[in-house]
Amino acid sequence: MQLCEETSRNSAQEIMEVFKMRKPLIVFLTLLFSLVLFGFEGTVFVDENQNDFKEADEIVLEGVLVSDGKTLVETNNEGIYSLDTEEPFIFIIMPNGYRSEKWYLSTKSNRHDFPLIETRNDNDFFAIASDIHYAKNEEDFAEALSDRWMEYDPNIYIKKLRQKLENIKPSFVIALGDMGASIRDIEDKKGVEQLETVKKYLDIKGIDIYYAVGNHEVDKTDSNPTEVYQKVFGPRYYSFNRNSVHFIVLDLHEIINNDFIYTIDDKQLKWIEADLKYVDEKTPIVIFSHEPIYDIENTRNNEKLLELLTTFRINANISGHLHHMAILQEAPFPVITCGAVCGAWWEGPSPTGEEFGFSLFVLDRGVPHYGYFLLDKEPSIWFDLPLDGMLSGIINLRVTTLKEYLSPSLFLDGIKLDNKPTILRRGCWYEYLYRLNVSGLKDGEHLIAFGNEDMEKSKSIWVSKQNVTIKQLKEYPEAFEGRSVNIINAKPKAVWGSNISFDDGTDLFMTKLSNLKLAFEINSSSYYHLNGIYRNSFRVADPLRIYLDEGIVQKIDKEE
Repeated sequence: MQLCEETSRNSAQEIMEVFKMRKPLIVFLTLLFSLVLFGFEGTVFVDENQNDFKEADEIVLEGVLVSDGKTLVETNNEGIYSLDTEEPFIFIIMPNGYRSEKWYLSTKSNRHDFPLIETRNDNDFFAIASDIHYAKNEEDFAEALSDRWMEYDPNIYIKKLRQKLENIKPSFVIALGDMGASIRDIEDKKGVEQLETVKKYLDIKGIDIYYAVGNHEVDKTDSNPTEVYQKVFGPRYYSFNRNSVHFIVLDLHEIINNDFIYTIDDKQLKWIEADLKYVDEKTPIVIFSHEPIYDIENTRNNEKLLELLTTFRINANISGHLHHMAILQEAPFPVITCGAVCGAWWEGPSPTGEEFGFSLFVLDRGVPHYGYFLLDKEPSIWFDLPLDGMLSGIINLRVTTLKEYLSPSLFLDGIKLDNKPTILRRGCWYEYLYRLNVSGLKDGEHLIAFGNEDMEKSKSIWVSKQNVTIKQLKEYPEAFEGRSVNIINAKPKAVWGSNISFDDGTDLFMTKLSNLKLAFEINSSSYYHLNGIYRNSFRVADPLRIYLDEGIVQKIDKEE
């Protein structure tokens, strides 16, 4: 026993001697290990030979912002940034006049430098590819979206999208969420495969591609709800500059007490406030988000976000999610929602009538202009009509095309009109602006068409000074889809959360109330006047969506 104790004491003394001898080395290794984990230092430089390595004769960039999503730092006069972080990514806030395919890095990687390429002869327009909902086959699609049925092959249309983008060469492309069919509802491995396939399709040489988080990329059952998205696409929010415009990409989803909430989180809110303070007051600001900002939930953070964006006078919020191409709000800033690449989840045109397509935008003196362009129709012709579902008086009609029409013609019910349009060139597309007086037309459905001498593209419209009935909406869905409609004397029949079934005496259907602040409670003894956007009832279960508080008015008695 004594021998064992003595041996143990001798061993302990030997270990202490070794530690004393190697203590400087251990301390050095500990500090080095700490730096690898938390301390990052790198160089932002112009990569003239595009080999991703800083050469002695390549210039560095001073004053460039680098961030981890919490802190923003600037590069010094040697182009070097230093950042301590435990966040998963570090990204550069791309300065004007430059681009890079390596604009972010994982904090687990050995690469800390940001090689940039100067942009020369860069186009001033950009493309939106929203709501792709990709799956490679019907089985994978049905697994992710069991209430939908794929009738068109996404691979065919995404290839067409790629070809269109290669031809028109936008300054950049942003996929505004819901890239996979619904990766939150399938195993992670298959979700990664779907997103990587989309990324491969959109990887076009010479065109930067950015991504945003959609609600179908958020898995509330995971401790890191956007883990699959981040594995493929990187940071879930960030900003960049291009063509003297500051763009910010947001993630408006948070899991709170296991509930899915459409809101901005605390960390992101603090970051965007810090980011905006670096933006010159003369620089236009555009916010990208999957959901339109005015349609998110009534949380304190969202109120602060709206106050912040109003204070900094942003120029637009551009979103997806609704599968609808329209301006839904004009003030305090335009909220523009984009049509979906997948239409109605690969079943056909979207519930608001848009076919498979993508959007193009350009900012002219800070004012956003846009068009919607079809993937499977040549030539691509899109009608931009007032949101009013029932047209009367003088209406403004805008037609957008990629092809130039030297002698454009407008037709009404098959008859060529004398109206001459104002023709504008926007980015790579053309706009034909008409004012059309429909006050002399009979109430009911009419057909407008556009082309050279032939009617190449037509659109059904409804002319009336009267309110529409639910029966009429169901009988003439294509005339109303995507339009604002009025229904009077509707009584609620059943309520399921924000979904209410109304009957106006001619028929009944489901209505969706989108986060409204009503001064009254819906009850079965009152009548209601409804105003909202109609969605084709053959494609969705809740065809009327009421977005504005004023879209539902309570009446005690029936109006004649």
